[in-house]
Amino acid sequence: DFPEDTDRRLRTSNSHFENEARAGLRYRLRQRVFSTLDGSWRIRRYDEEEIARRGDEDEVGVSLGLSYQQTPFLSYGLFASHNLFDRESDVLLESGEEMPMGLDWTSVGLSASYRLSEGATLTGRYGYQYVRYENDDIDDREYPTDAQVELRYEPFRRAQLILGGRLTVQEGYDYPYVDQELRAVYASLAYHHTARLTSTCRAEYRSSEYEEQYTHPTTPDGSFRSEAAEKPSGGRDGTRNDLFLRVGLNFRWNEKLTLSGYYSFEDVDSEVSDSYSANIVGARASYRF
Repeated sequence: DFPEDTDRRLRTSNSHFENEARAGLRYRLRQRVFSTLDGSWRIRRYDEEEIARRGDEDEVGVSLGLSYQQTPFLSYGLFASHNLFDRESDVLLESGEEMPMGLDWTSVGLSASYRLSEGATLTGRYGYQYVRYENDDIDDREYPTDAQVELRYEPFRRAQLILGGRLTVQEGYDYPYVDQELRAVYASLAYHHTARLTSTCRAEYRSSEYEEQYTHPTTPDGSFRSEAAEKPSGGRDGTRNDLFLRVGLNFRWNEKLTLSGYYSFEDVDSEVSDSYSANIVGARASYRF
């Protein structure tokens, strides 16, 4: 059994806002050599001060890619990415100390793309992840599990279908679980009604396995005090299954600016946090330089 605690309900049971910004650059170095640079920034802020003290999140990421177009059908290359994640510290009830909850991880690997036919392209990537924790009591980890395969197919001129799957390790989102292996399959469809108007839909199923590591057995924090206090060391396992659906509408205002609106539904069945269903309506804008 997993005791109830505030931390595992942060993402779903309390009012908050979340903002995310992304930017990307693609540049041709030589006739057949291309480079990409992408960056992301995300924040999550909770309304209640007590919740915000433990749950506010910040994440920054940057990735760099280099690819070589060997033939009109085949290209391959290298990629590297680095992410920094931080969540406000949780106070240890017995000691009064704060437990650091930040971490950073680096991925490096290979990527490839092959055009199967005029309207079908298969892409894949495989990499290695190195994870470092701010808490010195958690050992740094290495995972050969950053993998993704994707098929893009255009059945006719106005439509594009994407089918894919990935295996990776998510870090830091459900504390105190330090090992979070994620398997996912997904499909999306985009239809261009006009030159400016496009509708989209996406379905994704994610299955995650979590492993908990007790880092302070003598002064356990509130997340697992009812069981961990009696154990010198150890851990527990849990699973989380997510079903994600989204429909959207994109309007290209001009050659550089695109406006989007979307509705998404998420259903979560979890042993490591509350199970829940969520409905989200959102809007965003993208600008191409």
